[in-house]
Amino acid sequence: MAASCSAPVASSTGADREGGPSAPRAPSSARVSLARQAAGPTVLVTGPGGESLAGVEVWLVDPRSVDPERAVIASRTLGDWVEASRAVATEVLSTDDRGLAHFEARCEEGFLVAARRDALFGLVERVVPLPPKEQVPLQLLARAAYPVRVVDASGAPARGVALTLAAPDPATPDESFALPSSAFTDERGLATLYEPPPVATGVFEGLDQVPERVAILRIPVGGLAPVPLAPGGERVNVELPPLQPIELRCQHAAFSEDHWAGLVQVFLASDGSRSERTLAQAFEAGRIRLPYASRREDLRLHAVISEAAAPGRFIGMLTLDAPATGVIDLPLDEGLIVTGRCVDAEGSALADQTIDLFVVGDASTAWTLVTDGEGRFRWLLLRPGKALARVVIGARTRGTGPPKKSTKRLGDVSAGEVVDVGVLTLR
Repeated sequence: MAASCSAPVASSTGADREGGPSAPRAPSSARVSLARQAAGPTVLVTGPGGESLAGVEVWLVDPRSVDPERAVIASRTLGDWVEASRAVATEVLSTDDRGLAHFEARCEEGFLVAARRDALFGLVERVVPLPPKEQVPLQLLARAAYPVRVVDASGAPARGVALTLAAPDPATPDESFALPSSAFTDERGLATLYEPPPVATGVFEGLDQVPERVAILRIPVGGLAPVPLAPGGERVNVELPPLQPIELRCQHAAFSEDHWAGLVQVFLASDGSRSERTLAQAFEAGRIRLPYASRREDLRLHAVISEAAAPGRFIGMLTLDAPATGVIDLPLDEGLIVTGRCVDAEGSALADQTIDLFVVGDASTAWTLVTDGEGRFRWLLLRPGKALARVVIGARTRGTGPPKKSTKRLGDVSAGEVVDVGVLTLR
């Protein structure tokens, strides 16, 4: 799908949060008009009576970043398609007191624009440029909402429990398949799951023939069955078994804890990381506290690491077994931080290029990342599996056409160092 939206930096104001008390009853629909202006489009949000609506979150997306296959993969990382589409938006705005949002991004070939307020959500996609004065209507519809309240074994509200909407599998009634819609319980133990938009569920064949919905508790505990959800907005109550918290913290001799950010997933080793009982959760400032887990079972974790100065630009992943007690330390200085710059055979920077980095001869070390605007990269190489002095790193491009490659020996380095390998010429 060809599309192009360009803007320098995405901005965000007044974001609504998924999960929490059930939303107050809102108008059944609202209409959004999109007017093409000199720079980017201007969005005017109005209600069913024609009144302008202030404080409505609107975001503009390059449709290539939310095509059906990529959208499902990305949303299952964090669990929610709406949040995933917002995370990759070119711009995120909130309407002003006149109901207007003025975008700066130019969309010369096409765009997707989405808006939400509480349970209202809508989107529209255009793959051709707008005529100068054309307006594109977008109707916000009230999504089906499923409120849930979760309490712990003592009856107290359970805060921070991840829930995902799911549908029973018609072929196997005892099983279900997760939909890209998730939420976390708030301080009152309340969360609301919303039916995802059709664009997010197009890959699920026969979903329209399965009206029932269940909630999957995304916590690393064995034996938790999906919770049937009541249609029509009636709240469902759930009680957890006795559980204990898990606290994770990043450790690196050269950096303080708050240097690190990323995602972490804790799961039962017997289930594997693809189990529907797991969900990757974001952390910042180098640590995260997961309030509910069974420490009596064999747990494992994946931590996908970024740096706080560049959140979301993941530079490496760590996998380890979780001890039964105490704080779990993530030993990030057991390997190296490798930096460098990728250029092509003519010496031009490979800017914003997806590349694979790896230790030659050890496929398990491979990591895929994106270079910056100057072709530079930072790679967290953990546990290289051989003496560091003998490590040869390789780089190759990804995408269409034959991959371009380069290799370089690290030389005399020690664990925990930041090593600059200079220029890698990929041919």
